Amino acid sequence: MRAIGFRASPTGVVFAIIEGEVGPSASPFKVLAGDAVPIPAALWPPNQLHFVRTVLLDVMEEFGVERAGLRLTEYLAGKSHPFRDNIEGVIQELLASSDVAWYIAGRNATLARDQSSDRPSHAAGRISQLMRVTAAARSAEDLTLPVPRNDRP
Repeated sequence: MRAIGFRASPTGVVFAIIEGEVGPSASPFKVLAGDAVPIPAALWPPNQLHFVRTVLLDVMEEFGVERAGLRLTEYLAGKSHPFRDNIEGVIQELLASSDVAWYIAGRNATLARDQSSDRPSHAAGRISQLMRVTAAARSAEDLTLPVPRNDRP
């Protein structure tokens, strides 16, 4: 199983991709890739959202992602950023219209607990681990991963 986790900010999206098996005897997951997708400031907001969707769709197709998770904004003391909400909405639409078999979007409390009975608890646990890794990262450097660059043909 391959899964991707997203964390949006007003200036970009950080993602991490993991691979591993689900089940009680599964070994720890392996981090395949992680990076930050900066949003070009030169584009108008609708084009910025289109850019984010296009790049993330390419990444998901390149790695053959089967499951996904999105960490949503924690609203603290009325501090929100409308454009970040727009980015999260675009990512949710991307996940809903993509080939991923299963996805989750939520805040920390939602991602930390196992999901409903129609979603296997081991898979939910793996996604929760992925989301904790992604949520802790504020940039690609925070992921401390070897990130492949310019290796496409």
